[in-house]
Amino acid sequence: MSYTVYALRLRGEIEARYIGQTQRALADRLHSHILAAKLPVRPRPLAVWLIENMGQIEVIDLAAFGDRASAINYERNAISLCAALGNRLFNIHGVPKAAMIRKDAA
Repeated sequence: MSYTVYALRLRGEIEARYIGQTQRALADRLHSHILAAKLPVRPRPLAVWLIENMGQIEVIDLAAFGDRASAINYERNAISLCAALGNRLFNIHGVPKAAMIRKDAA
């Protein structure tokens, strides 16, 4: 099995807004995110962003791994790095508190 770590961002932008991992095709994973965003539950920030920017979001392949543990480790490191660089990520699990300072909080 192959695991792909990916980032969601606005087309033409460099800022990652979400980092995840999947065993599925990246286009299928993006479609799943959009379907989940349309569910009639209390909207989460990622869901709102997905709906507001539908058609403008691209999924970027960051890395592929043969085992899940390596993919999880890479995903967490990528989240930490992007947060430290000021990317306004919607997912912050696995991010050290010091790295959670956002551009808009300064």
